Amino acid sequence: MKLTEYTDAAIKKRKKTDSSLAVTIKKLSKDELANIVITYAQKYPDVKRDLMVRLESNKKATFETIRKHIYNAFSSIESQNYSTSTISKKLSTILQSVEDASSEMQAKVYWAAADATLSELNAYGIYDDPLEDLIIDTFESLVNIFTDNESLNDLKSDVIDGLMSYYISGNSGITDLIYETASGLCREESDYQIMIDRLKRSGSSYHKDLLAGLYAAIGDTDTQQKVLESKLEYGMDYWKLAKYWFDQGDRTKAFDVILDGIEKGNGRKNELYEALQKHYQEENDYDNILKLLKQKIDKNELDQRMLRDDGAYQCLWEYYSRTNDYSQQKQLLELCLMRNEVDLFFYKKAEKTLNKEDWENFESKIIINLQNSITQQQEKLKSQKWTYDAPYGSYETSILAEIYNYKKEVDKLFEIVRGNIDLLRTYESLLLPNYASEYLNVYRNRIDRLIAARGRKNYQTAVPYVKKVKQIYTEMLEKPSDWKAYITHLRTSNKSLPALQEELSRM
Repeated sequence: MKLTEYTDAAIKKRKKTDSSLAVTIKKLSKDELANIVITYAQKYPDVKRDLMVRLESNKKATFETIRKHIYNAFSSIESQNYSTSTISKKLSTILQSVEDASSEMQAKVYWAAADATLSELNAYGIYDDPLEDLIIDTFESLVNIFTDNESLNDLKSDVIDGLMSYYISGNSGITDLIYETASGLCREESDYQIMIDRLKRSGSSYHKDLLAGLYAAIGDTDTQQKVLESKLEYGMDYWKLAKYWFDQGDRTKAFDVILDGIEKGNGRKNELYEALQKHYQEENDYDNILKLLKQKIDKNELDQRMLRDDGAYQCLWEYYSRTNDYSQQKQLLELCLMRNEVDLFFYKKAEKTLNKEDWENFESKIIINLQNSITQQQEKLKSQKWTYDAPYGSYETSILAEIYNYKKEVDKLFEIVRGNIDLLRTYESLLLPNYASEYLNVYRNRIDRLIAARGRKNYQTAVPYVKKVKQIYTEMLEKPSDWKAYITHLRTSNKSLPALQEELSRM
């Protein structure tokens, strides 16, 4: 019998059984049926609960029974049988049992389940996907139940207050979701007032922005202003106050706050600088944008690590390029050079922008700055007694190498990379034809150090260098006998290293 035929047969059999059971039940007398229902309700708590929900003969008793089932779903976290997936499944079954109940019963049960789950998460500070998924669905159901249902306003107030209590505790791992749900339940000023009172009682300055938003929601802009004006410490505090004045249509006060925030605020100020820069652009006041850029440099408050990536710098460069203002373009390039923010992109940009005389002088400064940085790094590493393969001024060295490679100055390129094994390999195709002997010495030393370090991983790293040594001996220096002597010595002097012998045999 095929699987499909077997499945179809099983379905038909089950339907026949179900139909037979239904016929039997319908033949029962009322007393017989009542006895069966009562017996099963006494024997199975879930049956009793579902019957109580369906009949709702005593709403208070029904809810208390369901609430007991909810709390019984949570076993001790120390128990070996503790499973949030099992808890979530049990709670889902309970919630499904009230899908056809009254709105009031649904709201009470959903909140009881949410309350118990939040209590569990809050008590142990755990973040859990099954319980979080349950909470999300439960919160959505609560919002839907309470929407446009004024008869449940008292219960809704209790839910908002309960949610805010868990939000203030802040240990459940889903505080943002809790706050969003509480605010999503708010329809009247009294609803928002519950949230306001909870936040005010917490006494935390962290909640200042939330309070301001709640006062805005109820149209109390005067109190919103007072909240935003209190404890101005960070750049974002000033920015939010400035946005308030923009919303009120008072640009003068907004920019006064922005200037004050740039001067006094701590931390992030990107929004303040961006707003002021945009204002100056609208006024076509690029002199003030330049002053703003220099202020950001002096205060170390660029919005990007590199000066040329800063918004004010890019704005000025675009403007000076468009207006062919050579002297100002040169000034911007010099600002970057003063900060030693040099790479090949900057080099090419300066070369393209500056005239021949200025470029010769500027290029000389670039090279000198990079060389000085490399020398300082070398001295620092030597003072630390760095042994071998030292990445002398690795960043500056790589930039200067890129420049010499761009200029095709092979001799200078080799001199700058000869102490850096990684850069030697990077420019190998260009340098090896002219510096085969030097490469040979570097690679042989590298092989010796890797072997001395022991371990298959080091031997595997050494093999590409051995292959390159072979190429240098046989193809570039045309000394195959020297290669044969070298590889023979390498193998015989390391007979006690079987892993190395194995790796060399795979060449």
